[in-house]
Amino acid sequence: MASGLKYTIQPGDSYWSIAAAVNKCKGVTADQIAAANPEIPASALQVGQTILIPP
Repeated sequence: MASGLKYTIQPGDSYWSIAAAVNKCKGVTADQIAAANPEIPASALQVGQTILIPP
């Protein structure tokens, strides 16, 4: 089972904007978030979808 923070996509989110928001406390990059969610391409993010922010 993967560990990490679950995040629900909000309007206007991208992997980059999510990484920028959590980077202050977790030090995570957009590439790491994308790699933790291989079934969800960055171009297919949908509001309400849940993704994993890796530890």
